[in-house]
Amino acid sequence: MTTAQGNYKTMTGVSFAVLENNNAIWSTNTTTSKKVLNAKTIIGEIEALEKQHGLNLKGATGTKNSSWLVAAKSADHVNCGLKAYYDDKEDKTNLAIINFSYTELATCSIDDAIKRMELIQKKAEGIAIADLLDFKVVAADITGLNLDILALKKDAPANAVLLVTNKEITAAINAKFKLLKPCMRKLDTNINIYKRDQPDFVELYSFSRRTKNIGKGHLTAEGDIMPEHFDIFLGKKISIGDVLTVRNHSAFDAKITITDTPEILELDVLKELPANDEVKFEVPKDFNGVFGHWVMVYNPNKFDDVSVTILVAKA
Repeated sequence: MTTAQGNYKTMTGVSFAVLENNNAIWSTNTTTSKKVLNAKTIIGEIEALEKQHGLNLKGATGTKNSSWLVAAKSADHVNCGLKAYYDDKEDKTNLAIINFSYTELATCSIDDAIKRMELIQKKAEGIAIADLLDFKVVAADITGLNLDILALKKDAPANAVLLVTNKEITAAINAKFKLLKPCMRKLDTNINIYKRDQPDFVELYSFSRRTKNIGKGHLTAEGDIMPEHFDIFLGKKISIGDVLTVRNHSAFDAKITITDTPEILELDVLKELPANDEVKFEVPKDFNGVFGHWVMVYNPNKFDDVSVTILVAKA
């Protein structure tokens, strides 16, 4: 489960706690009760898939299967040190060569994982260890990475099976979140029917549903978008002529647009938001015939979150 998925699941847990604490308000309403049950059922299915994923690492082949994760963590630690070292030296060539994320070491093909880890190890071996100490890389880290790579090579067949299995589970989890989000949106709409008679309950529930970090007078927004999902930001906070800077802090490409239909993903109007890059554009007077009041970010990749920051320069 990705960070964004975990955060969303935690948020729904808080929302369910609010609902349970105010059970007397809504439990006799058949429609509300059905919507709550639907959401809880999907959460239960997600948790079952999580457990299944965990069994892949803890079962009879757990020792073999975990060798990939151990090697990935070792390689990521050394690689973080190397990236900081090359950045300090302003060596953009070598920085680009080893610019791998943890995801690119742990969820790629096993052959690619081994090649990338060996490249990291060789680069580290080519630098005097004294020069790496300030970057938290010691000789034992490089030696340990070599041993972890050898163990990974030995266990490669078992790990290849693990990757295939976990990809299937990951795809199933992503699919469940695609069902959960609209289910929760319908529940949100339904809870508003209690606003007149139970305003405190509705306000508390609405507060539990906030998942984005928006600050600086609503001129900045940031968030993590789950795999194969879209999210919306700055609803009705942007105006014609405002200049938007959207930064992608992730190793995966994303897509963006502004829209006046925040519940609908229209792939044909999305603009590219490259990995580890940013795009800047002005909110136009006419966007597909209607002014867009929301910024939409779509994460098309299957395995990890995309983290974005949106800055608004007011016209």
